[in-house]
Amino acid sequence: MPVPKTVVISCAGVGSRLGVGMPKALVKIQGEPILLHHLKNLDHVKDVRIVVGYEKTKVIKTALNYRKDITFVFNHDYRTTNTLESLRLGAKFANDLILSIDGDLLVAPEDIHAFLNTDKETLGYATAYSDEAVFCNLDTTHATPMVTHFTRDKLAHEWTGLALIKRRHFDTTELPDSFFRTGHIYHFLEHKLPINAKPINCCEIDTPNDLIRAQIWAKNNLKGNKKK
Repeated sequence: MPVPKTVVISCAGVGSRLGVGMPKALVKIQGEPILLHHLKNLDHVKDVRIVVGYEKTKVIKTALNYRKDITFVFNHDYRTTNTLESLRLGAKFANDLILSIDGDLLVAPEDIHAFLNTDKETLGYATAYSDEAVFCNLDTTHATPMVTHFTRDKLAHEWTGLALIKRRHFDTTELPDSFFRTGHIYHFLEHKLPINAKPINCCEIDTPNDLIRAQIWAKNNLKGNKKK
């Protein structure tokens, strides 16, 4: 049996690059908010946490309409911090392994389930596709590929934002608060590399072009994600 995990879904940001006037987690794909697609994949996970900030009341209401046993974590400084700070807040008193999911990332259900059934730290990667990617270099000389570094310089693969990591990284870190408040998750993970890598089928939504791609992607990959 896989060890119990905490899932942290980061939904605090404004989503200014997309420009839809709402949290990206509430953008509808196939008629339902991205957040709801996440929650459907997590029905069997007991410890699900959603980090909220911008339009928090709407995010909370959307989540509670689906299930009542969610923990909500508040990032009150969402306008001046990034997803790393949201993840740090959500990681407090979590299980030993945390699955971090961005609220704007659509993931094929089978890949979410694969991560939840893994007990080793793992990062999700994909063939580069998005407009504003964080690229990752892969070492494929091992039985399991490993991410060795991140870069903004174009490479064949990008990090998807999906990460299964140990809570102790947040418990014992010597990095200053300012690092968490201004940095991104991949900046934090750089200090932990190399980490196992797993290819996933996903679509991130940062820009209007990404949203168009996501609608097409969803038609082919979320057919089984029907309403509860």
